[in-house]
This record gives sequence, structure tokens and C-alpha cells, in this order.
Amino acid sequence: MAVVYIDKVVKRIRQIPPLPMSAMRLVETVSKKDHSIADVTRIVENDSNITAFVLKVANSAFAAQKEPVKSVKQAVLLLGESMIVNTALLVCSGALFDKSLAGYEAERRALWKHSLATAIASRMIAKFAKSQQELDAVYTAGIMHDIGKVVISEFLADVSGEARRMMIETPGEDFLSGERELLGTDHCEAGAMLGKKWNFPAAIISAIRFHHHPDKADTVWKPLVYSVHVADALAMLNGTATGTDALKYRIDEKYREHVSFSPGEMEKVMLMMELELEKYMSLMFGDSEGR
Repeated sequence: MAVVYIDKVVKRIRQIPPLPMSAMRLVETVSKKDHSIADVTRIVENDSNITAFVLKVANSAFAAQKEPVKSVKQAVLLLGESMIVNTALLVCSGALFDKSLAGYEAERRALWKHSLATAIASRMIAKFAKSQQELDAVYTAGIMHDIGKVVISEFLADVSGEARRMMIETPGEDFLSGERELLGTDHCEAGAMLGKKWNFPAAIISAIRFHHHPDKADTVWKPLVYSVHVADALAMLNGTATGTDALKYRIDEKYREHVSFSPGEMEKVMLMMELELEKYMSLMFGDSEGR
């Protein structure tokens, strides 16, 4: 049965359309240390769909201003790079992030909310990384880390309810192992395959592939991957998860070798994550849906 599902997963990945060129360029650009706000602005200006939504979000956020936000340059300066990345990825891949995940019993928009919370926390945790090398892609990696759930959710839902329930309810069972047992693959592996199809930078693909087993990442990417690993756990601890798999993954205790922060600093990260998440969700989806 598992072999059949692997074939179906591969076929499903082939069916997912590529990201628009502007989105791929934006992901690649913000992953580089030497990029500038001008680089981001140029990419957004060349995509009418992203431009329209960026201006809409900017004018919603700064409605009290005397003059409306009319240019992408002004919107980028007002909203900041992270919000621009959020907006661009939502416009370009919102159909994937925005739907419910039946295999995880997750409601519509749960994946986007968890991914955004993880991205926010990843950026903050990365500041505590013992090595500050190769961390530029950490925010985008946080957003994309669970994209593989979109690929395998329908196949998990196709598995018998009893088998899935046993996986969820078995004490000490790691959800990733359960995915592999039922499908022959897991959301990390499927997500990495999709990331390669979308030509994501190596750092982001590594975070997608190893965010539950960061010790397996290449040494150069470990600070970034461990940052996402810890952020993912904190997002779930804070109640922002993607359904039945919440808190069903093991924490790699070796994270302390790569990321060092105190309990007080961790609490601050969780508080700031919650505040920023509420702000971002409200801006992108409106007050009623952003909460």
C-alpha cells in the first residue's frame, strides 16, 4: 500500500503548478545577504497581482494617513520586508495554504497561520543562534517548512480512520514515523520535493526536509534549520498548530548546541510571536478572520 501512495504523492507534486517567476525571484532575493529594499521593490512592481495586494494591505494598515499609499516603494518601506514576503507568497500560493487539511483534521487557513507563526519565531530565534552564518532565508524557510502537508493531506485522509486514529493516539508515537508507515513518505520529504520543483534555495529546501530532524541537515544549514525546528515547536506550544499532529513530534535536545536562549527569552519570543501573528493575520485577512 505504501508504494502505491508514494507514486500518488510524486504524481500530485507534478500536478502542482510552478510558482510565478516573480515569487521565485522574491524568495531567492530575500535569501541573499546582500539584497536591498530596492531589489524587493523592483520584483513586486513587475507583478501586477502582488502589487495590487501589497497596496491594499498597506492602505489598510495605514488608513489614518492623510494621503493613500500609491507606490510599491512607499508600501515596502511602511510594511517592511517580512510583510511583503507574506503578501507575495499568499498571492502566489494562497490556494495551497488557504485550504483545509483533511488528513490532519485542520481547518481552512490553519496551515497559513501556523507557518506564519513559525516564520515570525524563526526570525527571532535565529538572533540567538551561536553561528550567524547563512541565516538570511530563515523567515521564508519558516513560512514554507510545512508545505509538504498540502501534498500528503489528501492521502492521509484516504487511509482508514482506524489506522490514523491509532497513529494519533499511540503514546510516544512520532507523527512523522506514522506518516511514513501509512504512506511510505512524510510531509518533510514531500515538501522538499516540491521545494526543488519550485527551485527554492538550498537553505529553504534543507529546512523543509529536516525541520523535524535538524541534526541530519548539512552543517552549513544547521543554525537555520534548528531555528525553524525550535520555532515550529513554540508555535505548536502556543496553540498555533495544524490539527491532529500538534505536539506529536520529538524535540531534538541538541538544539542547545546551535541556539542558546534563556527561559525568559523564550517566553518573550512566544509573546512577540503571538502579537505579530495577530497583526499580520488581521492585515492580510481583515479583523474578523485575522484573529
